[in-house]
Order: sequence, then C-alpha cells, then structure tokens
Amino acid sequence: MFVSPVRSSIKMSSDTWSTSTSLPEVCRFAEKHAGVIDFASDALDFAAAIRAAVSKDSPAAVERRLEVARRYDWSALMERLSDRMEALLTAR
Repeated sequence: MFVSPVRSSIKMSSDTWSTSTSLPEVCRFAEKHAGVIDFASDALDFAAAIRAAVSKDSPAAVERRLEVARRYDWSALMERLSDRMEALLTAR
C-alpha cells in the first residue's frame, strides 16, 4: 500500500493524464499500472510529455485511468487496510 501518489490518483479520477518526476513511490505505482503515468525530468520533458499525452488520449485511456483510480479510492484503501489489520489480529 502507498500514500505518496495520491495526487496522481486524484488526477486520474478526474479523467486526465498525469506526468510526474521519477519519485520511487510513483515509479512503483506506474510499474503496477503501466500506461497511466508519464515521466519527465525537466521542464522541456514535461512539456513534451503533456503534448504526447494530449495527442494520444482516447476514451479507452480515460477509462483505464478511471479504473486504476477506483482501486485507490479512500474507501477501497481503508477497506483493504481494515482487512489486513483484522487478519493480523486474528492470527494472534
């Protein structure tokens, strides 16, 4: 479970693309969910990544981002956390 890429999840839930720097936690998130986050290292890369994202956006890409964002809805996250805590307590 992670908390850092919350901003990316919020962007996806608003059906827009996301561009980020290569923060380790965001990279791990992107590995699990290929194609939902583009990466850039400087201003020129960010501009290029945004132009590329706009040009390749499609209804299918929007649905993919929304699908990923739904998995990280706070209710879903808290339910998974609660299930894990309950399993740990039961194992005692």
